[in-house]
Amino acid sequence: MRKSRFIAFGIAAVSLVASAVPAFAQDYLGAHLQAQRDANIRLHQQRMVKNQQAKRRGAAKEQRMSKRQWECARRYRGYDISTDRYVVRPGVTAKCPLS
Repeated sequence: MRKSRFIAFGIAAVSLVASAVPAFAQDYLGAHLQAQRDANIRLHQQRMVKNQQAKRRGAAKEQRMSKRQWECARRYRGYDISTDRYVVRPGVTAKCPLS
């Protein structure tokens, strides 16, 4: 009889502690996760601004290309407008043959 009371008391104590720990963890993690979420949103917004600026610069650069340069850029992914060359493989470039 005494052993069963001891076991019942032990189970009650463990369940009481187990129910208090998640509440403490939730309070701590709630603040931590909110701070992390805010940081992620801030970084995402900064990246969006940079991407929009890059798109605007890219659109302006595409408008200044001649038809030949545009065709070379469309055909060769590694085409560089300033040198009129494209990347064949790492370290090797070739002049765009389109005319």
